[in-house]
Amino acid sequence: MKKSILLFVSSLVLVVINQLNAQNVAALHSSGVSTMFTSGDPLIEAYNSASNGDTIYLSGGVFAAPEEFGKSLTVFGTGHNPEHTTATGATNISGEFILVEGADNSHFEGITFLDVLFASNQSVNDVVFKRCKMNNKVEYLGTDPYDNVCSNTIFSECIFATTSATSLDFSNATNLTIQNCIINEQMSYLTSSTVKNSISFGERFNRNPAGNLFENNIINLLPGVMAGTGNVYTNNIIADPDPSYGSGGHGNDNWTGVS
Repeated sequence: MKKSILLFVSSLVLVVINQLNAQNVAALHSSGVSTMFTSGDPLIEAYNSASNGDTIYLSGGVFAAPEEFGKSLTVFGTGHNPEHTTATGATNISGEFILVEGADNSHFEGITFLDVLFASNQSVNDVVFKRCKMNNKVEYLGTDPYDNVCSNTIFSECIFATTSATSLDFSNATNLTIQNCIINEQMSYLTSSTVKNSISFGERFNRNPAGNLFENNIINLLPGVMAGTGNVYTNNIIADPDPSYGSGGHGNDNWTGVS
């Protein structure tokens, strides 16, 4: 009898868990109070109810993004790696995720994005992406001259999975940190930034970079480095046996010609 009751309870728990896993859930933590959003567009509803400094937790599933993201929030997902999200499912945000002024100091972790766009000519600063996957674009939009640049974005332990050579565009950004990342295509117009402890698989490593530090990276495909201005390459493993460090740039203690 006890065994039958135990089996029944276990089956009931599994049913409840499966039902919860089938739902997209956004939990908003604000001023010590947690609110669950489970219907409609949970992320959008949680975002609309949030205030600066709040935290949103997302279940596994695919979430529609707010039309614009202009608040200083922390958003946690379940992760993007299939091996680590078997029980929960991965957290995905579909469509364009557009950051606008007001999103300073936001933190995003454990989320797969399709497109991450920093709105044209708007300054959004001190944003962190950690353990996220960018499936397509990361673009800092703007027009030359770039008078209202974004600064101090940190990408840590992220995967840039795009297969387009024009999808990583940092034209309207400066002082970025890209660390412990996998970079599948070239980075364009990176300026006064640091790329370290990362692996690049792109046909090119970067395009028209200026004033950057590239340190402790594996630059995997030929030709490994494109010309730029004033860049420093230190302690990198570079597949190209004779890389160009560009105008005013130089390399220190790199291993070249390693494949």
